[in-house]
Amino acid sequence: MIPTLLVGSFSIAIVALAQGAGIRPAFPNPDGSRASASRDFLGQGLGNIAGAFFQSAPSGGSLSRTAVSADGGASRRVAGYLAAATVLLLVVLFGAVVGQIPEAVIGGLLFVIGVELVLGRMPDARIAWRAGRRSMVLLVITLVLTLTIPLQWAIICGAFLSLAAFVVASGTEGGLLRLVSQDDDWVESTDIPEKLPADEPVMLRYSGPNFFADVPIVIDQLPQPVSGSPGVLVLELSGLDDFSSTVLKGIGHYQAKLAAHGSGLILAGVNERARASLDRTGLVTQLGPDNVLAADPHLFAALRTAHERGLSLQARLRSAQPERSSSDG
Repeated sequence: MIPTLLVGSFSIAIVALAQGAGIRPAFPNPDGSRASASRDFLGQGLGNIAGAFFQSAPSGGSLSRTAVSADGGASRRVAGYLAAATVLLLVVLFGAVVGQIPEAVIGGLLFVIGVELVLGRMPDARIAWRAGRRSMVLLVITLVLTLTIPLQWAIICGAFLSLAAFVVASGTEGGLLRLVSQDDDWVESTDIPEKLPADEPVMLRYSGPNFFADVPIVIDQLPQPVSGSPGVLVLELSGLDDFSSTVLKGIGHYQAKLAAHGSGLILAGVNERARASLDRTGLVTQLGPDNVLAADPHLFAALRTAHERGLSLQARLRSAQPERSSSDG
């Protein structure tokens, strides 16, 4: 029976892992800590191995149960244990009663959860639609596949589409380097601070593919803001010809985090095509038009301009900090 079951079991594993991976960006950790897809996959694998010895059905992360828990105010991992204990009691002690619940009620609940999940992802879909032709085509193809073919095959097709997008976008290797001014010259350095300092703007240059799997890794390397200590990050992006939807979303989320802590972000080296993507998605307004600097063939002059703009922005943020602190009090 192994050849007959192999394809189906592989599809179930892909669906379970995809659902588990989808929960992480849809429901970030409430405390702001970084989630680990590797640990999520490890937990699912160990759970299924243990369950196999007790004739358990395949299990995985559940977007619907996570959505219900989040709507109910769950904020700690103990909520998962309580949910599991509740299901165990219902199955063991009240299985006959649960069996009397009409399937229409469960179907209605799934409809409500599905609508909430779709509405929650609409901003991301809107960014993907406006980011450019490649993101638009991938969005349409993925949507058509999920509506017309079985889910497991749609997910497998999505995996191959992701691989194709990676092959197209990974012509160069992504990288993040710090630019340091020394004696009227700029020196590249790999020393990227974990926290955004308040004494001087941090100049970073990113170059590489727009592939969505690479962008979150780079975003995680960016310096984190410190409350009460306004800093400025200048991100030089002349190595990118255009911005993918994941790049745009990552920039938007990072800028919002900086703004929440009284810090700022400046994009430098933005060409006309990338500027158009920023305009369409509203990020120019979010960042501020003065904080989006056009690409300049005179590299050193462009870096000096970006550094001076960073100093000016940092001075304004520092002067506004007492007012923000008094208003918060």
